[in-house]
Amino acid sequence: MRRTNYVHGSAARKLELEREVLERSVWEGGASERQPGLSITNWMLLILMFVILVSGFVYSIRLMSEIAVARNKYTQAQAEYEKIKDENDNVEEAIQNDINMEEVRRIATAELGMKLPGEGQVVTYSSDINDYVEQYADVTPR
Repeated sequence: MRRTNYVHGSAARKLELEREVLERSVWEGGASERQPGLSITNWMLLILMFVILVSGFVYSIRLMSEIAVARNKYTQAQAEYEKIKDENDNVEEAIQNDINMEEVRRIATAELGMKLPGEGQVVTYSSDINDYVEQYADVTPR
């Protein structure tokens, strides 16, 4: 509805059109037909938005819970890894300490008939690649 201001007289403003419409709606029962508030469609949209908001909130709480559980499992796995690594280091050190190199040399030379390498029998090889070396032919010293 368009509002128009009509000025009659010197400084008196009157809203003639509004008054006419208001009087007409009162006499015709138009004011009682229109009820203030939200329509059913607006209520449904409001409820839908509320449901989406609540489900997003529940989903985010569930994700935060899963992250906390995963972080806890990671911490436990890290602690277990450190424990196993320490045990392996201790076992390796114990093995290294238990090896008697003189006894290994005695068994190799006396019982197995092995000999220490002579002059010129050891060939060293250096490579730019740190992976491994494959020997395709006999290596002879120069």
